[in-house]
Amino acid sequence: MARKSKSKNRDAANNALNAGNGARQPPRDAKTTPSPPPPNSAKKSHDDPALLKVRQALPVWPFRSEIVAAVRGHAVTVIVGETGSGKTTQIPQFLLGAGIKTVAVTQPRRISAISLAQRVAQEMSTKLGDRVGYSVRFDDMTSPNTAIKFVTDGMLLRELLVDPLLGRYDAIVLDEAHERSVRTDVLLGMVKQILKQRTDLKVIVMSATLEAGLFTNFFQGAGLLHIPGRLHEIRVFHTLAPHTDYVDASLRTIYDIHHHQPPGDILAFYNGQEDIEAAAALLNEHSDALPNLVVAPLYANLPMQHQRAVFDPVPAGHRKVVLATNIAETSVTITGVRYVIDHGLAKIKYFQPKVGLESLVVAPISQSSAMQRAGRAGREAPGCVYRLYQEADFLGLVSNTPAEIARANLATVVLQLKAAGVDDVLQFEFIERPAHEGLVAAHQQLVLLGALDRQTRALTTTGRDMARYPLDPTIARILVASEDVVSVDLLSLLALLSQETVFYTPTGDARDEALEKRRKFISSDGDLITWLNALRAYEEVQGDDKWSHEHYINMRNMRMVLNVRNQLREQVASQTTVSRRAAPVEQLLQCFLRGYFSSVAFLQPDGRYLTAAGRHAVYIHPSSVLFGKRVPVVAFVDLVGSESGRWFIRGVSRVDPAWVAGAAQAVVQEAKDEAAKVRKQKAREGVEGGASPAKRVKVE
Repeated sequence: MARKSKSKNRDAANNALNAGNGARQPPRDAKTTPSPPPPNSAKKSHDDPALLKVRQALPVWPFRSEIVAAVRGHAVTVIVGETGSGKTTQIPQFLLGAGIKTVAVTQPRRISAISLAQRVAQEMSTKLGDRVGYSVRFDDMTSPNTAIKFVTDGMLLRELLVDPLLGRYDAIVLDEAHERSVRTDVLLGMVKQILKQRTDLKVIVMSATLEAGLFTNFFQGAGLLHIPGRLHEIRVFHTLAPHTDYVDASLRTIYDIHHHQPPGDILAFYNGQEDIEAAAALLNEHSDALPNLVVAPLYANLPMQHQRAVFDPVPAGHRKVVLATNIAETSVTITGVRYVIDHGLAKIKYFQPKVGLESLVVAPISQSSAMQRAGRAGREAPGCVYRLYQEADFLGLVSNTPAEIARANLATVVLQLKAAGVDDVLQFEFIERPAHEGLVAAHQQLVLLGALDRQTRALTTTGRDMARYPLDPTIARILVASEDVVSVDLLSLLALLSQETVFYTPTGDARDEALEKRRKFISSDGDLITWLNALRAYEEVQGDDKWSHEHYINMRNMRMVLNVRNQLREQVASQTTVSRRAAPVEQLLQCFLRGYFSSVAFLQPDGRYLTAAGRHAVYIHPSSVLFGKRVPVVAFVDLVGSESGRWFIRGVSRVDPAWVAGAAQAVVQEAKDEAAKVRKQKAREGVEGGASPAKRVKVE
């Protein structure tokens, strides 16, 4: 009865959406102009006149009738609108006003899902978690009343495991589709399959770039709307000669802008935290030459209390300079920016299928990314962008950033698709098909982890158990393989592996103090146990803020680790008993190797290490507590490249060679046991089904 009632609700919502104004559908690729709004489109906003005024000032507001008409007339509608147009916060509300009952809005990042839900809840005068909520990994703030749900693309994929047709939603909004994250690409393919069975479902694909043809070609017959932005004139300057040190060039540009250009904040892009810290230290060191300049770093691992400086207004007569990674390209909106400094590079994660390792490398950005960065200077007034590369270099950039699915490790994707019932992943309809070797490598990795059968490539019992957890397959494998020795310490370790570092490293003189404070946590067994020691100490003081500040602990990440651990504990509690006793270090590291047995490196006479997979020459990263130590065998979490061409391993732990061999043998034995179990099951099914003796012999 519940299913029937839900279907009736969906039909009613669909009828309401399609009722009336049918002749007012805009043609595909319509260049829209404002027209009268649908009735009640501003419902709830009158509760706060100030908020309503802000909403009405957004570029998307005058086009709400056209948006509703397009959604009424098409199963899929592609909407192109620049960052800052208001499409993400307003369009879900327009849909509710048009009769849609439940809307899911996907986001590539958890911070975006949470902050957007908070904003829309405020605009709708409702408590967060009631009419408007969010669902991100290990954090759900929704209720049966939730009508607009902001959800990370990964979490919506997980919902497909229990609700294959996403029947609880009447509309799916796939936001930030231009970023082409792996999970968004998979969702596009899954939604296309769902539409074949659900004619009532409305799908809205939203992009901040003009690359809409890719989406309209994938969804034949889709409607297309362009929402004009309010971009002001932007003057673009290219360097006359190439720079050998982009950090130095950016600092010189900041100096010139501060001394010779009218008021307005500066946004400068950098490769990563290390370069940002170096630039911030130099700017602070020469503050006498840069009076009234407020330096505000911005990168993913920066504690929340330090990120606030990016968004806070500066005193009159001061200028703010934001030093940011490409997180500031599309993910956040920073007011007051009039000048952008773009060095044309970004750190991008690449997976090398032949080697089986994922690495973080510095690579040139695309023309599309360069335009996105430049656009940050013209959101509120005319601005300037200073490109620290020549115009010929810009013209030589690729038009668009390669989709993540073309360069990422696809093991998680394959596991989720298999768990969702897609048996032949190689034939799955991707919006852009990933390289065949990438899919094959993902299958091979999952076979090694015991998640797929070696012969049939079918999902094994182990693989199905792994898919239950919202974790990377390697981490999920550790948990599944360690169910007989699950302890709070092991769950803590897995939670630490699933998050960014729990330490915060400041710039300038405070850096040495932070490193000194960190010494009390250091373990000779390596980074993993060092992180665990810091977590234990944090719990002993009950997360005291003063203690955390004194020891340069990233409280946001530490709280997230505890939240993840608690969620994992609840999930495994039904399967096994979780021990509260302190786990031996040897046991923890042996468990770690059950998932990371291929991420092992051996010391060479010249001080380098050779990886077990691919025999790559690597070095221990300077941030590791084992840096400078000659440890015979180490296991590591990830691999990063450098501008010098060297490769560094991070998250390094000392391991015993016998543990490595034991982990590999255990995986092989589990694979054999699983294969034997499958053969017996098939033989049993053959007997029960009355199969012929010849057929039974073949199965056996």
